[in-house]
Amino acid sequence: MVKKAEKLQISLYTLLGRVKQENMSALYFGQKLWTNDVCRDYLFKKRWPTGLTCPKCGGKHFYKITTRNIYECKCSKHQVSLTAGTIMHGSRIPLNKWFLTIYMMTRVCGYIRVHRLKDMLKVSYQTAWRMRKKVYDEHARNPMSPIMGLFR
Repeated sequence: MVKKAEKLQISLYTLLGRVKQENMSALYFGQKLWTNDVCRDYLFKKRWPTGLTCPKCGGKHFYKITTRNIYECKCSKHQVSLTAGTIMHGSRIPLNKWFLTIYMMTRVCGYIRVHRLKDMLKVSYQTAWRMRKKVYDEHARNPMSPIMGLFR
């Protein structure tokens, strides 16, 4: 089992490889190993490796609004979205479900039926269909991206 402090240091590919080697279930991957907080921290570090700087005032101090994946500058009150420019932007689906969908479609199955995805994620058919379509469309746009074009 990976300790919480170590989770944030592991790249997505390393983690995906470990999950496959240890033959962990998709449920364990989606709910235990990659919690929403871990996914949020991973996206933050991937998007802003040197730290977030306010595009409006250049400030470096932010409030975290975790329910909406938004950071708000303490000085200018300018809000920056963590998922802007990703396939997850504007979605109310938790980040760990997105990561699980990407994992299942890139590492385990390749092709996954919507009903299987729906049952696995515990979402509606329409939601599962939209998520699968977004991941496929992104893969068609950028198939060589290490995490399938998660960031455009």
